[in-house]
Amino acid sequence: MRLRLPAAIALPAVALLTFAAPAFAVTTQHFESPHVHPVEMSPDGTKLFAVHTAGHELTVFDLTGPAGPVRTGKVEVGYEPVTVRARNNNEVWVVSHISHAINIIDVATLSVTRTLLPGHQPTDVAFVEGQSRAFVSCSEDDQVVVYDLANLDLPPTAIPLDHADPRSLALSPDGSTLYVSALDSQNETTVVPYQSVAQRGGRPAPNPPMDPALPPEFATSLIVRHDGIGWKDEADTTWNVPYTLFDRDVIAIDTATLNTTTSYRGVGTTLFNLAVNPVTGMVYVSNQEASNEVRFEENLFGQFVKTRITLIDPVGSTVTPVSLNPHINYAVPAGNPAERALSLAYPLDMAVSSDGTQIYVAAMSSRR
Repeated sequence: MRLRLPAAIALPAVALLTFAAPAFAVTTQHFESPHVHPVEMSPDGTKLFAVHTAGHELTVFDLTGPAGPVRTGKVEVGYEPVTVRARNNNEVWVVSHISHAINIIDVATLSVTRTLLPGHQPTDVAFVEGQSRAFVSCSEDDQVVVYDLANLDLPPTAIPLDHADPRSLALSPDGSTLYVSALDSQNETTVVPYQSVAQRGGRPAPNPPMDPALPPEFATSLIVRHDGIGWKDEADTTWNVPYTLFDRDVIAIDTATLNTTTSYRGVGTTLFNLAVNPVTGMVYVSNQEASNEVRFEENLFGQFVKTRITLIDPVGSTVTPVSLNPHINYAVPAGNPAERALSLAYPLDMAVSSDGTQIYVAAMSSRR
């Protein structure tokens, strides 16, 4: 038997249920897109622009007052902006990683005047005004696309790159060369299959020796590194690997012809950012170098990666890594408070002084 309620009784019950329903907070999914160039000053030094990645906004600060930066406004942009670059005092470009978009912002009105879709997961942009070009790196597509600033309606020109995840862009002082760094540039290490290792008699003996009370080791592969001549393990044994790997960490592009002119190897394993000395033209690459071919915790002692800035001299084509933590005594893994206070990791952005004598590094992690 079904019980029927009069309409006058049923409707208030529905209203009661409607207003008694719990209120759920609206949440936003974040993809934690990595910053590339999240802060930019206007060319005249009067404004500071900062991306608010989680809020999908660009925030603007006034720098003319004596009290320091004062927030003056914001504008909504694409999903998870990672880079802002000022084309001039009146226009900035915001690169949104997840939206695959670039928003062009009018600084006076704080409004989006145009949206460009350069490709998948753009990361950075650089302007060469003398050639009326804008260069945009697209990490998922492994390419740089070039826009004609005089006519943005024209389809951009794509420059394919032979490295993985182009991330940061920087120009030579005269604007004739564009440098592109790869986030996942690798470090010329690979894996020898365990079958091949077994045919050669197994892996090198553990050093320090293995505890005899432990069960025997099982067959595993072996990580080897190419030293420029052959593939070698940590014991300096040469292995037969029937291929070589690209190690094109930083690629140089002629901004006039759009041709690749050279590439640099041995810069680092994970490359975070680029900066160029405005006086000497020296290229600086913030990076980490992994020692993934070294086995066993006792041999690593907490130094499985090294935090560095690598100097590239375009004139001599030399590549020189410089440690950001030369004060660390790696023979004493525990360290001490003074040592930890000076330690840096994940150097994400850099700026060079106008006279070329100093470089400033923003590290996401500190303390060892």
